Amino acid sequence: MTAALKDLWRANFGVYGARMLWLAARRAGHEIGRDQTACLMRAAGLRGATRQRRACSTRPGPREARPGDLVGRDFSIDVPESAVVSDLTVVAGRARCQFA
Repeated sequence: MTAALKDLWRANFGVYGARMLWLAARRAGHEIGRDQTACLMRAAGLRGATRQRRACSTRPGPREARPGDLVGRDFSIDVPESAVVSDLTVVAGRARCQFA
């Protein structure tokens, strides 16, 4: 059954999720349940396309060498509450991330 689901998934450009693949399998004459379709998809590593945008952020490896401080930042202050620091983590742009 997994082979039949893979064929249907590929025939639909790899965008069908469990519900749509289940419906396509039913139309093709396969007697299979929706939950079983989802389970077999998960086991085969098949995923449908989503409409949600995923945040693209850098996740360095734990053993990677960190770059040095090239701008000479100095975070020592003499008076409390006299320094302003911000952290910009993710900036949404037009570029799309590619996930394997």
